[in-house]
Amino acid sequence: MAIEGLQEGLLTMEEYATLIWAGLVHEDKDLTPDKVIDLIDEHSSLVDVTRDMWKALNETFTVEGEEKGKKQVGDGESEPFTIKRAKKLAISIGIPISEFWEMTPAELNLSAEIYMEKKKNKKNRT
Repeated sequence: MAIEGLQEGLLTMEEYATLIWAGLVHEDKDLTPDKVIDLIDEHSSLVDVTRDMWKALNETFTVEGEEKGKKQVGDGESEPFTIKRAKKLAISIGIPISEFWEMTPAELNLSAEIYMEKKKNKKNRT
């Protein structure tokens, strides 16, 4: 079974939460993707959780002879990237929450970069 966009980093925030939920629901039948988001933000960061998710996936699905744990997500991140922080960023640059849930982290980052460039250019013109 292939999950489109998984290896390319193209999953949306909602898809990350759903994928992580799917891996954990056997531990807690009352768990929901929304609860997963809350748990990530309360106890960890999206970077750490996705890194652990990749580690578990690589260990589970590594073909004999392949290097284990090749995929590293978010190395060098200085501040925890939580979903709450990502939502605040989206709102601050004018992205509606409904659009946020359909975005990948890379798209959010690009949107923030473009927003800052426009803001800087506008300031330089005045």
